[in-house]
Amino acid sequence: EKQAERIIRERTERLAALDDMRKSIRKGQKAAIFLAIRSPIRHESYVFRISERSALSQLLTNTFAIENINVRPNADLSDLFEKNPDLIVYTGDAAACGQKIAEFIRKHPQFAECNAVKNGRIYGAPYYCHALDLRRHEILEAWSD
Repeated sequence: EKQAERIIRERTERLAALDDMRKSIRKGQKAAIFLAIRSPIRHESYVFRISERSALSQLLTNTFAIENINVRPNADLSDLFEKNPDLIVYTGDAAACGQKIAEFIRKHPQFAECNAVKNGRIYGAPYYCHALDLRRHEILEAWSD
């Protein structure tokens, strides 16, 4: 029950942040979209680029009228930051994604000048995007019942 309440609270916070983000996004801005996962067995974090063809990417790009610049998911992160995204959007394990982005910038300080980083435009989207559907918060509310 406590875990369901935490999930609902975190989701509510992220949706509020997305509403704030929606107000400040201009149509056509470039976004880098990531999914972060932490292995409960190895205690390692993994961050994956979300392909422009994925359901999550399509949901976010259609909702916010942005362009996902993750065209080549296997390319090095430096390739991505050279495209100078206006936004960085992540889902999944927020701590893992934040840690990986911070590590990358420490190793490559020139990317602190990337528009998204410089302007603090790094946002978390609810993990329960499209597979459970961003617009169906009833699923999480049912879990808490």
